[in-house]
Amino acid sequence: MACWALLAACSGKDEDAGASPLSGSEGSTASSSASLSSTSAVTATGGPAATGQSATTTQAGSTSNTATAAAASSVSATAAVTGTATVSTTGGGGASSTSASTTQAGAGGTSGQGTTGGVDPVTFAAELDGLFIDVPCQEPTPTPLPDEATCDHRSGTQRVEESVVFGGEAATTYLLTLRVRGIWEPTFIEGGSAPDPDLPFKIGGEVAAGNAIDYQQFFITVSDPAETYWLNDYQYTAHDIHKADYEITIPVVGGASVSVVVNDGNERQIANYPEELFEDLPPYDQEPTTGQLIQLDVVSVSEQ
Repeated sequence: MACWALLAACSGKDEDAGASPLSGSEGSTASSSASLSSTSAVTATGGPAATGQSATTTQAGSTSNTATAAAASSVSATAAVTGTATVSTTGGGGASSTSASTTQAGAGGTSGQGTTGGVDPVTFAAELDGLFIDVPCQEPTPTPLPDEATCDHRSGTQRVEESVVFGGEAATTYLLTLRVRGIWEPTFIEGGSAPDPDLPFKIGGEVAAGNAIDYQQFFITVSDPAETYWLNDYQYTAHDIHKADYEITIPVVGGASVSVVVNDGNERQIANYPEELFEDLPPYDQEPTTGQLIQLDVVSVSEQ
């Protein structure tokens, strides 16, 4: 049954209400950057935290896609994460907006693209460059959206998976640096490794027990070295929308499969009620999406 964005009490996601366990100096905006590895070192700036966030309860709906993954890589690599993340929240005290930014030096990271046999290795990740997944609301979705609004997924968007084959030489490990931009709801991943607890990035782990599966997950899987990278793990679930912009560096062996996945355990998502957008990211650079999205851009590729 359709659950339109204007009715906050009509879905299980809508029943979830309560304070977020996030801490930090961001109520609405935070900056983050990090460096990570499978056995990795990580640098990071900032991190999202939320104040006055709405609580969570059990979500109704058809739980269909269970996305789990365990860390399974023994290949050492470094990663760098840089960027900004914002979260829009509402609560008893109303909306809040603060910002924070810190910088740490880390071990390793990729600073240049390099070449392999005269070939620019960035071309090995060409199919990931500019990869965009749009998760809009089912039409018609009335606007303006109320705080904490939800909407139904359009047909075929409850789970979206885009897979590419990474180029390069077999048995050679490359360090792939991606710029990640997202407008998305928070999810909760248990286990795995969190290079910086203030960042929504986690290596390995699985969707937390309970109703966390019903809060949309954005993640990347790599077949070799086998690993899952969660992109919107805020360690809580609620009717919030985060805007994130950061870089990560992950190890990928030549010829490996790289998949970008958006998965929701039920037919509803948190609508983009704060009207977040990226001014240089069409088609929502002038008018914000009513739903959620992710964009990847390749920054660099080099041999490990």
